Amino acid sequence: MGEDASDSYPLPGEAGSHHFPLIQVIEGASAVHVRAVIPGATLFSVNLTFAAGRLVIRGALPAPEGVPLRRERPTGPFRRDIVIPCPVVSEEASAVMRNGVLTVTLPKERRK
Repeated sequence: MGEDASDSYPLPGEAGSHHFPLIQVIEGASAVHVRAVIPGATLFSVNLTFAAGRLVIRGALPAPEGVPLRRERPTGPFRRDIVIPCPVVSEEASAVMRNGVLTVTLPKERRK
């Protein structure tokens, strides 16, 4: 039995769905770390915003050239809204992208 584009495994949603990218939110002692798996993206192709206790990750993944024989990775625009569970200093946030994994570090507010 051959595989074609219709034989692909179902995705949790297209890139634009609320299921992409897959994330982890980890609260450490001094910061909240958000990790998002975005294969094919670069740090420059992703837009990050923070407002009202929410981190928003958005961007777009280009479709590969050629005729798809099997498609399991999403393409197109995506957006993911993540509620951050504690007060953070968004002005001191940092982001790195390594091997398709975006890591955003949001330092927690220091208690007085």
